[in-house]
Amino acid sequence: MDRGYCDVKIVKKLKELGARFIIRAVSNVWIEARDNNFKGLIGQFTQVGVFEDCLYHKKEQVLLNIAVARNENEEYIWVISDLEPSRVIELYKLRMQRNI
Repeated sequence: MDRGYCDVKIVKKLKELGARFIIRAVSNVWIEARDNNFKGLIGQFTQVGVFEDCLYHKKEQVLLNIAVARNENEEYIWVISDLEPSRVIELYKLRMQRNI
């Protein structure tokens, strides 16, 4: 799913339904990456990698995994997911290679 689906209400509903998801996040949502002692807007989180058990959204605080990567134009991409962290970037890259 793309950025339009990263609304916290939709994310909470997907988790409630037990649906697996990978969603590209917008840069202006608050996160807490506990592994890195980072609290702030995801767009300011520029450490490439996959981070487990992060809090997504300042008020609602949904527990998710966050992956940070850079595309071929060196732009940052932030992805939220409930999937196994080691697979998030791999699966997102596969999705982006498809021509629909």
